[in-house]
Amino acid sequence: MTCGVSSCTHCFSQEEAEFKKVKKMADFLRGRKGMPVRQAIEMGKRVEFFRGDKLGKFLLNNAVAERYCPSPVTEKAHAIDMGKLLIHHGFIHRSNRDERNKKVLQPTQDTEFVADGYYTWMYDGPTTFRNFLTTLLIIGFTGLVCYPIWPQWI
Repeated sequence: MTCGVSSCTHCFSQEEAEFKKVKKMADFLRGRKGMPVRQAIEMGKRVEFFRGDKLGKFLLNNAVAERYCPSPVTEKAHAIDMGKLLIHHGFIHRSNRDERNKKVLQPTQDTEFVADGYYTWMYDGPTTFRNFLTTLLIIGFTGLVCYPIWPQWI
């Protein structure tokens, strides 16, 4: 009889490895060469969204995407599996479009990934470069503002 602790840590490490692979794919999809998205309003905030079939077409037609996907995407069913992984790990969620105003989305409890559904990004992508530029802007602004009060001996 085994304790099950080692099997639990093994499952956790597999889940962590899968999350890293899916995050790598999400970083690619949100990057400059990633999938095109549209903008809408969801709960008073501007969000970026896409249709499920657009994700499938992008992953199937983009040769570079193969390097970033956790498993090879050779048919639509594999692309739908990639969408399910994005939902499972919390990078996207499903939304419904308002019938009267096409620019308004409503979040839904449905977590199934289907080709004709609308999906909203909850992940902003890597922020390292953005944080670096913000820090540089703050330092530069502080330097320009404080220049007149610097002592002469510096």
